[in-house]
Amino acid sequence: MDMWKPFRTVTNERAPQTAILFDKFHVLRHLGAALDKVRKSEYARLTGKERRYIKGQKYTLLSHRENLDLDGRKALKTLLAANKRLNTAYLLKESFGQMWGYEREGWARRFFENWRASLKWQRLEPYAKFAQMIDRQCGPHLWAIEMASLLTANPRTRSRSASSKDSITISASSSGVRMGCVMKNICGSRY
Repeated sequence: MDMWKPFRTVTNERAPQTAILFDKFHVLRHLGAALDKVRKSEYARLTGKERRYIKGQKYTLLSHRENLDLDGRKALKTLLAANKRLNTAYLLKESFGQMWGYEREGWARRFFENWRASLKWQRLEPYAKFAQMIDRQCGPHLWAIEMASLLTANPRTRSRSASSKDSITISASSSGVRMGCVMKNICGSRY
């Protein structure tokens, strides 16, 4: 589901027992927007020749390194060597993608807490706002994050229970691996 609040509100009104799934794309879209804000602030902060490394590099920064061609990788390497703040922001963006590799809720939660703690001295305000948004969506104590990933080799529907009240059912599709962050209410209160 998209992370837009009206979607959650309607879902809670029409189907209050439904688990809400924020997929990886929608979460990382917000992180990409935070990285772009850092890029824009660095461009505004710098003057003259220092700006040339940043100009025109939006999609280079937003791409994963493995998805870039040789010229893109060279441009990324030059950009990250020229600007420490963008280097830090890019590495934090890339490392955040590891969260979807965890199979247990506690590991994913610990990873997020460590990732958020690493922002403390970085002075990356857009990233701090992103972490707060994720924390608001999950809540520090009310929500459990369960990483759900199914391989397409197993087309059967799987169900995993969190408690007697909450369970999720996710099925694999022929289009690839379905991954997401499932937000479930484990305390009985509404989203």
